[in-house]
Amino acid sequence: MSKSIKLKRGDILLLLLYVDNCAKVKGRTRLQKMVFVFEMELLKKYGFDKQLEKKKSSDFEFNAHNYGPFSKKVFELMDFFVNIKMVDASYSKVTEEAFADISDLDIAIEDLAELNIDLEEEAIPNGEPIYCLTETGEKYVLDKLLNFISEEQIQALTQLKKSFNEYSLNNILKYVYTKYPDMAKESLVREKVLGTKWTS
Repeated sequence: MSKSIKLKRGDILLLLLYVDNCAKVKGRTRLQKMVFVFEMELLKKYGFDKQLEKKKSSDFEFNAHNYGPFSKKVFELMDFFVNIKMVDASYSKVTEEAFADISDLDIAIEDLAELNIDLEEEAIPNGEPIYCLTETGEKYVLDKLLNFISEEQIQALTQLKKSFNEYSLNNILKYVYTKYPDMAKESLVREKVLGTKWTS
């Protein structure tokens, strides 16, 4: 790692998509909870907080919503990166269901509705997004970010991403709700999540 630079909030999202050989991330809910756990468990422990432009307790401004921690900023940044062709979002019509037969798409729509974000019906994809870096996004990370990120930071991001890509959506919600109960207080499925066994 060479001299320090100030990372932008969106750089964290791009780094998460880059590590683990640019493995894809399936679903808005998985990505939202991954970024939330990054803020809670990796941000200060691995020194990312000292590299970000704005040093705040929650740079993505997560709030408790219908299905746990939700950040409007994560949603907007991913939409921005897709629009400028740094991230690709393909859509799977087979959605992974969470507790109480709630799909990733249902969770996203209800969270956005709660935040009063207007969505045109035709703009809502029929399925859940599968995110990955484009060649442009990968080049940006290689040219602009990697030289300023330590191997320890890369390994921490990689382990986080691998874990969340391996966990079922059920287990992700259960982990977050159990460890961060304040973020589950508004959840519509809190009791079912906490009362259900871990799934394989």
